[in-house]
Amino acid sequence: MIDIVVSNGGSFVWSSDDWYKLRMDHRIIGSFEGAVADNESIHIRLPFRLTPVETQFLVKHKIGRTVEAPQKMRACQPLVSYEVYRSLRKERISNQMEAYKMRKRESLESMVDKIIEGKRKKGRGIIPDRDAIIQNELAKIISLPFELIQQDYKEPWLKKDDYVPFDYAPPSTYLEKLKFLVFEDFHTNRKYFLTSGIKFGGHFLAYPGDPSKYHAEYIIFCEERDRKVTELFQKALDRLAHGVKKTLLIASLSEERNQLKYRKTRTNF
Repeated sequence: MIDIVVSNGGSFVWSSDDWYKLRMDHRIIGSFEGAVADNESIHIRLPFRLTPVETQFLVKHKIGRTVEAPQKMRACQPLVSYEVYRSLRKERISNQMEAYKMRKRESLESMVDKIIEGKRKKGRGIIPDRDAIIQNELAKIISLPFELIQQDYKEPWLKKDDYVPFDYAPPSTYLEKLKFLVFEDFHTNRKYFLTSGIKFGGHFLAYPGDPSKYHAEYIIFCEERDRKVTELFQKALDRLAHGVKKTLLIASLSEERNQLKYRKTRTNF
């Protein structure tokens, strides 16, 4: 079961393996919150944030469990001591140096014959063998020639023992329940990918396949029971959907049986 870490009101996944499983096996999109900037670009990285409805869905279907680390995540308290941080940094630099030397060895092996030939032409006496030349060149490396950005594939500071179960609240308001039912219906029954629809004025965008390969097919707007969609607002949403070549669906719950229903709208412009 996947650990979903609840912190400061958000739900996060701190393992790249868990992210991959959520994306490939369960069609959960979420978003990456972390970033490392270099001189040219910004690289997205962990943690992976889940929306409330994604978290509720994963918990209900027993795909994940919500946890927290109250002893480690107290306000104004560092996660680890400076000694632990320094030890991990030293270990990482050592690993990076080892990896750099390994790549350097591969490069030297491809040109060592040219080095030997050059020494022979210059008449520098006894020419060392290939391994001796390679070891001599590697011994000259005492520090990394550049700073490496190392991305973590799991949370480096927290361990399994630090987590305790967290009781994540299920949908409570009418809108929360409606959004959850819509998400569950499109995700489980219709096999769509769902993301936030806020940039198109809706609550969800529904994709027939992976959003990296497909365009959204539907804009889904969840209609509150005490705030019905007016004709003017519906036409505005419809025009927007028409302009981006998508279909607008207005979701609601029937008052008689409290069942999920959709209104498919299409205005001629």
